[in-house]
Amino acid sequence: MDGFWWAARSRLVWTLGVTLWAALVPGRAWAEVGSGCRAAQNEWVSRCAATHGFDVHAYACPPGALIVRVASDPPMRFELSREADRGFVQAAGVAISPIGNFARWSDQPLPHRQALQHLTQCVETDPTLAVPQGQLTPHTAAPTKAAPRHHADSRSDEHQQPPLPWLLLGACICIFFSQRSWPVHDRLPRREWMMAIGLCLATMLVWVVRQPFGFFHQNGHGGLWVEYALNGHPGLAAYGPGYRELFGWVANIRPEVADRVVFAAQLLLASLSPLSLWILARAVGLSLLPTATVAAFATFDPLWARLATSESYFTAILSLLLLAAAVLARCTHKDFALRQAGGWLGCIGAGLLVAQAARIHPLAWIPAATVPAVVLAARGSWRRTIFATTLIAATVAVCAGPAIYNLLEGTLGQAWMPSLAFASGPPVALAILIPCVTALVGFKRWQRHRGSSQAGVEPRLLVLCALLLPLLVYIIGLTNFVRGDALWFRTAYVYLFVPALVALTFRLVSGQRGVAAVLALAAIGATQLRAGEITVFATDVVETNLVRQWRDTTELLPRDQPLYYLGRAGPRGLVLPLYARPLVTRLAAKDLADTQIPAGTLYYRSSLCATPDGRDPCRVFEHAHRLTPLQHATLPNVASQPWLPYPNGPLEVMLFKVDQK
Repeated sequence: MDGFWWAARSRLVWTLGVTLWAALVPGRAWAEVGSGCRAAQNEWVSRCAATHGFDVHAYACPPGALIVRVASDPPMRFELSREADRGFVQAAGVAISPIGNFARWSDQPLPHRQALQHLTQCVETDPTLAVPQGQLTPHTAAPTKAAPRHHADSRSDEHQQPPLPWLLLGACICIFFSQRSWPVHDRLPRREWMMAIGLCLATMLVWVVRQPFGFFHQNGHGGLWVEYALNGHPGLAAYGPGYRELFGWVANIRPEVADRVVFAAQLLLASLSPLSLWILARAVGLSLLPTATVAAFATFDPLWARLATSESYFTAILSLLLLAAAVLARCTHKDFALRQAGGWLGCIGAGLLVAQAARIHPLAWIPAATVPAVVLAARGSWRRTIFATTLIAATVAVCAGPAIYNLLEGTLGQAWMPSLAFASGPPVALAILIPCVTALVGFKRWQRHRGSSQAGVEPRLLVLCALLLPLLVYIIGLTNFVRGDALWFRTAYVYLFVPALVALTFRLVSGQRGVAAVLALAAIGATQLRAGEITVFATDVVETNLVRQWRDTTELLPRDQPLYYLGRAGPRGLVLPLYARPLVTRLAAKDLADTQIPAGTLYYRSSLCATPDGRDPCRVFEHAHRLTPLQHATLPNVASQPWLPYPNGPLEVMLFKVDQK
């Protein structure tokens, strides 16, 4: 028991400290109120507050927007910009939008709705607001009116060569040389390797048969992420360079069908998840039967299949974090000497995988901080825990730290990164930590008189896992930034915590073979209850799949024929999967009605023409041209974002050819 205090303190403090640090870091970019604002913006906000009698002040001024903060209960932030097609409400040419996810604005607290009314009145009575120069990100450029220059809106004018995934390649090299020095008795038997690899191949087959390929990202922007991987995109690059590092070189193998190539790469990467779960389950002490059941969770889980057959960054992040957790669990095992090259090489490899995931999207930061929880479950000593976690933290800081800092200091970090729920997080977390420490103090004396409840497992380790598990669940709920999104989207965020959840949960039942197997089977069964709602294709996914079929039929969409379509209508967006086609033009609703296109051009009436913002522009455009229908389809009415439903009834889309009038 001499090392109990050091072990308990190091494990608890590191795991909780890193997680809370990740929760608090984004707020540092907001420490300076009114960051980047000039005197003109501050004076306008002061006049607004004095005239309408409510507490509002300038919060930040990123390029293209003014962010204000209203001191309501709870506080609320609003974005004011000159981009008329993206605002929640319009007033005197200024777009005003509340920052956050809201299923229905009418259900929001009265102070928030009143604040929006006051801001609207301020703009109407004092339209002298000077919005900072620049473009908001993510941004969708619209072509010019009256015979615009042909271009894909999300593509840079000059093709940028994609970088190679050096972090992933470095991780593979480190892991390869690390496993060569693993103790022979600590390696998985050849029979288990064959079983795990066979499960990976079977999983890939089950996913392909069960789930059609389709974009996962909401609001019709799945194709934009593939375009980012292919050619770069200044808006999506603000989230981090990791997605393009992983898939850019793959997408450029066949640019004209880049989405299919990215889907295949995602499927191959995700198919390693059963192997990662197998290694992780074995490392925390499960026997063969429950281990196989845990690994099979990925095989039969409907959301995992949906993610694996899509472009989603959730898939890449989850796959990388699971691989990192599996490597970390093996390299911190009690029979593995960290001072050997294999030990520290394995930890560096795990750190490189975590760094690669953190560079993809900010949503990966908090889940990445919880990955070292697997060290607790792998029965490593406190010295091993400190060594491994320090090495991983240093690797992530070197390889992903600059990208994270640039994001926090950039436009995206200044406008969108503050959490919606972190203000109340640290006190609650501390309230949970205090009883945890108290329980450990009481457990010290109890441990002297009781034996271990599981063979080969120290009781203090079980208590630590039991205390950290509810804290981890609390952190998942606290940091769920997409809680207002569709069920499949917010559930995908929870899946990013699977490595820590699996390690802590199954360490607690590792000595109970039947309990572990039943628990894994119950998890598989629970995911089937809402499989239909989770895997349903939204309207924009069905639409992009339809266009993909037309794209592969050269008679319908020849590469050398110009095509125009409505891709932005108010807050709704749509990016068609038409890559490496410089004659494809995506139009915003405010430009469509005034655009004249020559005869012989193709025009696609997208689903956005059925929305309130796109209906009139499409009607005006189609009345001004003579159109011959080429293809027609009826789409299901399923909104990908709950707060942006389509009008009732079926949605019809059509492909036209423009004839001479």
